Amino acid sequence: MKRIVGITVATVFAAISLVSCGGGGGTSATPTPTPTGTPVSMTTFKGIYYGTVAPGTQASANLSGSDSQGFSWTGSFTAVSDGPTTFETQNVTKSRTLVTLQRGTGTPITGISSRYFLISNSTLYKSVSSLGTISVPTTQTIIPNTIHVGDFDNFLNTTNSDGTTTTSTWEMEGEFNGNTKFIASAVFKTGGTITSTEVDTYFLDPSGKPYRIEISVTVSGVTVNLSGNFI
Repeated sequence: MKRIVGITVATVFAAISLVSCGGGGGTSATPTPTPTGTPVSMTTFKGIYYGTVAPGTQASANLSGSDSQGFSWTGSFTAVSDGPTTFETQNVTKSRTLVTLQRGTGTPITGISSRYFLISNSTLYKSVSSLGTISVPTTQTIIPNTIHVGDFDNFLNTTNSDGTTTTSTWEMEGEFNGNTKFIASAVFKTGGTITSTEVDTYFLDPSGKPYRIEISVTVSGVTVNLSGNFI
């Protein structure tokens, strides 16, 4: 997880607008808030996001929701590690995000974002979207191995081949009973004008394993909210 794990969602949503890991998360009778300062392991999340775990390792969720115009939405979200490879002569690890969205009974549209990280230092080399956009980082930080509830950071800024720029941040919030929320946010701009925003919230169990995702995307004044549990 912004071009975090799910950032192709905004692109897929925009395309549709133009043409028309299980477990965790249980609540008790009296849920206890996860306190500020609680350490959260990002090992599972990072392994898939950076493509460093065994090729084929993935997290998938079926999505459903609605938008601010009253339309229903369905779809799916999958993040997958492809492991080490070579891309443009660079030694990299690769990961992908696959997003399929359908508004009502309309035609489903799928977008795939492939990310390539330099093996030498885990920094993003380039991100390539199947919908035609190439993104190159201008500034970035690496997701820490451990994040504490209350932590936040600037994450990734990119220039994109469609003329936009992206500014991304993350924060860790407490949830209940040791569960937490890793929230990745992105703002897309053309010049100084915001063209779209996306917020992906990954619900993590006490071990740091994602068990649910919530996605909120706004494009051209229309907001769609989607959610689903990882299978």
